[in-house]
Amino acid sequence: MAEASIPAKDFGFGPKSLEERRNDWREILAFIPVRPKQKDEDIRAVAQALKTNGADFEPVFLEFAKKYGIRSHRAKWIWSKEKAESDAFEELLEQYNAAKNQRPRFSPLSAAMLEAMTAPNSRIKGVLPIVGLAALYGASASGKSFLGLDMAAAIAEGLPFFGHNTKPAPVGYVVFEGEGGIRGRVIAWQRHHGRAMPDNVRFLPQPFRITDPQDVTDLAAVCPSGSVVFIDTLNRAAPGMDENSSKDMGAMIEGASTLDWRVSRSCCPHWQRFSKGASRAFKPVRRA
Repeated sequence: MAEASIPAKDFGFGPKSLEERRNDWREILAFIPVRPKQKDEDIRAVAQALKTNGADFEPVFLEFAKKYGIRSHRAKWIWSKEKAESDAFEELLEQYNAAKNQRPRFSPLSAAMLEAMTAPNSRIKGVLPIVGLAALYGASASGKSFLGLDMAAAIAEGLPFFGHNTKPAPVGYVVFEGEGGIRGRVIAWQRHHGRAMPDNVRFLPQPFRITDPQDVTDLAAVCPSGSVVFIDTLNRAAPGMDENSSKDMGAMIEGASTLDWRVSRSCCPHWQRFSKGASRAFKPVRRA
Protein backbone atom coordinates (compact mmCIF):
# COMPACT_ATOMS: atom_id res chain seq x y z
CA MET A 1 0.00 0.00 0.00
CA ALA A 2 2.76 2.41 0.92
CA GLU A 3 4.72 1.70 -2.23
CA ALA A 4 1.69 2.33 -4.44
CA SER A 5 1.07 5.72 -2.84
CA ILE A 6 4.57 6.98 -3.56
CA PRO A 7 5.47 5.67 -7.02
CA ALA A 8 9.15 5.45 -7.77
CA LYS A 9 10.40 7.30 -10.80
CA ASP A 10 11.78 4.87 -13.34
CA PHE A 11 13.97 5.94 -16.24
CA GLY A 12 15.16 2.46 -17.07
CA PHE A 13 17.53 2.50 -14.11
CA GLY A 14 15.52 -0.02 -12.12
CA PRO A 15 13.52 0.49 -8.90
CA LYS A 16 14.57 2.98 -6.28
CA SER A 17 17.20 1.96 -3.79
CA LEU A 18 16.44 1.77 -0.08
CA GLU A 19 18.29 5.04 0.54
CA GLU A 20 16.31 6.80 -2.20
CA ARG A 21 13.06 5.59 -0.64
CA ARG A 22 14.27 6.78 2.76
CA ASN A 23 15.02 10.17 1.24
CA ASP A 24 11.49 10.31 -0.16
CA TRP A 25 10.19 9.89 3.36
CA ARG A 26 12.61 12.44 4.76
CA GLU A 27 11.15 14.93 2.29
CA ILE A 28 7.61 14.03 3.35
CA LEU A 29 8.39 14.30 7.06
CA ALA A 30 9.89 17.75 6.53
CA PHE A 31 6.32 18.94 5.94
CA ILE A 32 4.76 17.14 8.91
CA PRO A 33 3.99 19.38 11.91
CA VAL A 34 4.36 18.12 15.47
CA ARG A 35 2.07 19.83 17.97
CA PRO A 36 3.86 20.75 21.22
CA LYS A 37 1.00 19.58 23.44
CA GLN A 38 0.47 16.37 21.45
CA LYS A 39 4.12 15.69 20.67
CA ASP A 40 4.12 12.12 21.97
CA GLU A 41 0.95 11.29 20.05
CA ASP A 42 2.25 12.80 16.81
CA ILE A 43 5.63 11.07 17.11
CA ARG A 44 3.92 7.73 17.64
CA ALA A 45 1.71 8.32 14.60
CA VAL A 46 4.81 8.89 12.46
CA ALA A 47 6.28 5.61 13.72
CA GLN A 48 3.06 3.80 12.84
CA ALA A 49 3.05 5.30 9.35
CA LEU A 50 6.72 4.57 8.67
CA LYS A 51 6.36 0.99 9.85
CA THR A 52 4.00 0.31 6.94
CA ASN A 53 7.19 0.46 4.84
CA GLY A 54 9.05 -2.02 7.03
CA ALA A 55 11.78 -2.07 9.65
CA ASP A 56 14.32 -0.52 7.26
CA PHE A 57 12.81 2.90 7.94
CA GLU A 58 13.79 3.03 11.60
CA PRO A 59 16.73 5.41 10.88
CA VAL A 60 14.32 7.87 9.27
CA PHE A 61 12.09 7.76 12.34
CA LEU A 62 15.03 8.23 14.72
CA GLU A 63 16.18 11.30 12.77
CA PHE A 64 12.66 12.74 12.86
CA ALA A 65 12.22 12.10 16.58
CA LYS A 66 15.60 13.64 17.39
CA LYS A 67 14.52 16.94 15.80
CA TYR A 68 11.78 17.18 18.41
CA GLY A 69 13.96 16.44 21.40
CA ILE A 70 13.22 12.72 21.71
CA ARG A 71 16.32 10.97 23.01
CA SER A 72 17.69 8.03 21.08
CA HIS A 73 16.80 5.32 23.59
CA ARG A 74 13.27 6.72 23.94
CA ALA A 75 12.81 6.90 20.15
CA LYS A 76 14.04 3.32 19.74
CA TRP A 77 11.60 2.18 22.43
CA ILE A 78 8.70 3.93 20.67
CA TRP A 79 9.69 2.33 17.37
CA SER A 80 9.82 -1.13 18.95
CA LYS A 81 6.38 -0.75 20.56
CA GLU A 82 4.38 0.82 17.73
CA LYS A 83 2.78 -1.29 15.01
CA ALA A 84 2.20 -0.47 11.36
CA GLU A 85 -1.09 1.38 10.91
CA SER A 86 -2.48 2.06 7.46
CA ASP A 87 -4.74 4.80 8.85
CA ALA A 88 -1.72 6.62 10.28
CA PHE A 89 -0.01 6.29 6.92
CA GLU A 90 -2.98 7.78 5.04
CA GLU A 91 -3.33 10.63 7.53
CA LEU A 92 0.36 11.45 7.29
CA LEU A 93 0.16 11.65 3.49
CA GLU A 94 -2.88 13.91 3.76
CA GLN A 95 -0.95 16.21 6.11
CA TYR A 96 1.99 16.21 3.71
CA ASN A 97 -0.13 17.12 0.68
CA ALA A 98 -1.97 19.85 2.58
CA ALA A 99 1.23 21.35 3.99
CA LYS A 100 3.04 21.20 0.66
CA ASN A 101 0.21 22.97 -1.13
CA GLN A 102 0.19 25.70 1.50
CA ARG A 103 3.94 26.35 1.39
CA PRO A 104 4.58 29.91 0.13
CA ARG A 105 5.84 30.04 -3.43
CA PHE A 106 8.35 32.79 -2.62
CA SER A 107 10.93 32.70 0.17
CA PRO A 108 12.54 36.10 0.84
CA LEU A 109 16.20 35.83 1.88
CA SER A 110 18.24 38.37 3.82
CA ALA A 111 21.81 39.24 2.88
CA ALA A 112 23.02 37.19 5.85
CA MET A 113 21.04 34.17 4.65
CA LEU A 114 22.52 34.52 1.17
CA GLU A 115 26.02 34.74 2.61
CA ALA A 116 25.43 31.59 4.64
CA MET A 117 24.33 29.61 1.60
CA THR A 118 26.71 27.02 0.22
CA ALA A 119 28.38 28.05 -3.02
CA PRO A 120 26.97 26.16 -6.02
CA ASN A 121 28.85 23.03 -6.97
CA SER A 122 29.80 21.91 -10.45
CA ARG A 123 28.78 18.75 -12.28
CA ILE A 124 31.84 19.28 -14.48
CA LYS A 125 34.24 21.66 -12.78
CA GLY A 126 34.39 24.96 -14.60
CA VAL A 127 32.04 23.72 -17.33
CA LEU A 128 28.63 22.55 -16.13
CA PRO A 129 26.76 23.44 -12.92
CA ILE A 130 24.99 20.83 -10.83
CA VAL A 131 21.82 22.93 -10.91
CA GLY A 132 21.01 25.26 -13.78
CA LEU A 133 21.13 25.63 -17.53
CA ALA A 134 24.04 25.40 -19.93
CA ALA A 135 24.09 25.81 -23.70
CA LEU A 136 26.42 23.88 -25.99
CA TYR A 137 26.48 25.94 -29.16
CA GLY A 138 28.36 26.37 -32.41
CA ALA A 139 28.11 26.25 -36.18
CA SER A 140 26.26 23.47 -37.96
CA ALA A 141 28.31 20.26 -38.42
CA SER A 142 30.95 21.45 -35.93
CA GLY A 143 30.66 18.28 -33.83
CA LYS A 144 28.35 19.48 -31.04
CA SER A 145 26.41 16.21 -30.86
CA PHE A 146 29.58 14.12 -30.56
CA LEU A 147 30.91 16.50 -27.91
CA GLY A 148 27.60 16.36 -26.06
CA LEU A 149 27.57 12.57 -26.22
CA ASP A 150 31.10 12.43 -24.84
CA MET A 151 30.12 14.85 -22.08
CA ALA A 152 27.08 12.72 -21.23
CA ALA A 153 29.23 9.58 -20.97
CA ALA A 154 31.78 11.37 -18.78
CA ILE A 155 29.01 12.50 -16.42
CA ALA A 156 27.48 9.02 -16.30
CA GLU A 157 30.84 7.44 -15.45
CA GLY A 158 32.19 10.26 -13.29
CA LEU A 159 35.31 10.45 -15.45
CA PRO A 160 37.24 13.66 -16.25
CA PHE A 161 35.96 15.61 -19.23
CA PHE A 162 38.94 17.11 -21.09
CA GLY A 163 40.81 17.34 -17.81
CA HIS A 164 37.87 18.74 -15.80
CA ASN A 165 36.76 16.71 -12.79
CA THR A 166 33.24 15.33 -13.01
CA LYS A 167 30.67 14.30 -10.43
CA PRO A 168 28.70 11.26 -11.65
CA ALA A 169 24.97 11.38 -12.35
CA PRO A 170 22.43 9.55 -14.50
CA VAL A 171 21.85 11.19 -17.88
CA GLY A 172 18.75 11.62 -20.02
CA TYR A 173 19.53 12.41 -23.66
CA VAL A 174 16.64 13.76 -25.76
CA VAL A 175 17.44 13.19 -29.44
CA PHE A 176 15.67 14.44 -32.55
CA GLU A 177 17.56 12.39 -35.13
CA GLY A 178 15.50 9.32 -34.33
CA GLU A 179 16.81 6.01 -33.07
CA GLY A 180 18.82 5.37 -36.24
CA GLY A 181 20.82 8.61 -36.09
CA ILE A 182 21.83 8.36 -32.46
CA ARG A 183 22.57 4.66 -32.86
CA GLY A 184 25.38 5.44 -35.29
CA ARG A 185 26.88 8.04 -32.97
CA VAL A 186 26.78 5.68 -30.00
CA ILE A 187 28.42 2.88 -32.00
CA ALA A 188 31.13 5.30 -33.15
CA TRP A 189 31.73 6.43 -29.55
CA GLN A 190 31.99 2.83 -28.35
CA ARG A 191 34.44 1.87 -31.10
CA HIS A 192 36.60 4.90 -30.41
CA HIS A 193 36.73 4.31 -26.66
CA GLY A 194 36.79 0.52 -26.79
CA ARG A 195 34.00 0.11 -24.25
CA ALA A 196 30.22 0.23 -24.02
CA MET A 197 28.30 3.43 -23.49
CA PRO A 198 27.45 3.69 -19.76
CA ASP A 199 24.13 2.04 -18.98
CA ASN A 200 22.86 5.06 -17.06
CA VAL A 201 22.88 7.21 -20.20
CA ARG A 202 19.34 6.77 -21.48
CA PHE A 203 18.17 8.10 -24.85
CA LEU A 204 14.71 9.48 -25.54
CA PRO A 205 13.88 9.60 -29.27
CA GLN A 206 10.20 10.36 -28.71
CA PRO A 207 8.79 13.73 -29.90
CA PHE A 208 9.26 16.49 -27.33
CA ARG A 209 8.44 20.20 -27.30
CA ILE A 210 10.24 22.26 -24.70
CA THR A 211 7.53 24.93 -24.91
CA ASP A 212 4.76 22.44 -24.10
CA PRO A 213 4.21 22.35 -20.31
CA GLN A 214 2.78 18.82 -20.48
CA ASP A 215 5.81 17.53 -22.39
CA VAL A 216 8.11 19.15 -19.83
CA THR A 217 6.13 17.61 -16.98
CA ASP A 218 6.11 14.16 -18.60
CA LEU A 219 9.85 14.24 -19.29
CA ALA A 220 10.66 15.39 -15.75
CA ALA A 221 8.52 12.56 -14.38
CA VAL A 222 10.82 9.89 -15.87
CA CYS A 223 14.10 11.54 -14.89
CA PRO A 224 15.65 10.13 -11.72
CA SER A 225 16.76 12.43 -8.95
CA GLY A 226 20.14 13.94 -9.69
CA SER A 227 20.00 13.45 -13.45
CA VAL A 228 21.39 15.70 -16.17
CA VAL A 229 19.16 16.23 -19.22
CA PHE A 230 20.61 16.88 -22.68
CA ILE A 231 18.39 18.22 -25.47
CA ASP A 232 19.86 17.74 -28.95
CA THR A 233 19.00 20.14 -30.48
CA LEU A 234 17.14 23.02 -28.86
CA ASN A 235 15.75 24.43 -32.09
CA ARG A 236 14.23 21.05 -32.98
CA ALA A 237 12.67 20.91 -29.53
CA ALA A 238 10.91 24.20 -30.28
CA PRO A 239 9.62 23.94 -33.87
CA GLY A 240 8.21 27.13 -35.31
CA MET A 241 9.97 29.35 -32.77
CA ASP A 242 12.06 32.29 -33.99
CA GLU A 243 15.56 32.41 -32.50
CA ASN A 244 15.70 36.15 -33.23
CA SER A 245 12.56 36.79 -31.19
CA SER A 246 13.15 37.64 -27.55
CA LYS A 247 9.63 36.41 -26.80
CA ASP A 248 10.18 33.02 -28.44
CA MET A 249 13.62 32.58 -26.92
CA GLY A 250 12.18 33.52 -23.54
CA ALA A 251 9.58 30.77 -23.92
CA MET A 252 12.31 28.22 -24.74
CA ILE A 253 14.40 29.24 -21.75
CA GLU A 254 11.32 29.16 -19.53
CA GLY A 255 10.63 25.58 -20.65
CA ALA A 256 14.24 24.55 -20.03
CA SER A 257 14.23 26.29 -16.64
CA THR A 258 11.00 24.54 -15.66
CA LEU A 259 12.49 21.20 -16.65
CA ASP A 260 15.62 22.00 -14.64
CA TRP A 261 13.51 23.01 -11.64
CA ARG A 262 11.35 19.88 -11.80
CA VAL A 263 14.36 17.60 -12.14
CA SER A 264 16.31 19.96 -9.82
CA ARG A 265 19.51 19.29 -11.71
CA SER A 266 21.25 20.42 -14.91
CA CYS A 267 19.70 20.88 -18.32
CA CYS A 268 22.05 21.21 -21.28
CA PRO A 269 20.39 22.12 -24.59
CA HIS A 270 22.33 22.06 -27.86
CA TRP A 271 21.99 25.06 -30.14
CA GLN A 272 22.90 25.02 -33.81
CA ARG A 273 24.28 28.53 -33.88
CA PHE A 274 23.75 31.79 -32.08
CA SER A 275 22.19 34.66 -33.92
CA LYS A 276 22.20 38.13 -32.40
CA GLY A 277 18.79 37.64 -30.82
CA ALA A 278 19.61 34.21 -29.44
CA SER A 279 22.84 35.47 -27.94
CA ARG A 280 20.98 38.17 -26.04
CA ALA A 281 18.42 35.68 -24.79
CA PHE A 282 21.04 33.26 -23.55
CA LYS A 283 23.14 35.81 -21.64
CA PRO A 284 21.94 34.43 -18.27
CA VAL A 285 22.75 30.87 -19.35
CA ARG A 286 26.15 29.34 -18.82
CA ARG A 287 27.68 28.40 -22.16
CA ALA A 288 29.60 25.18 -22.40
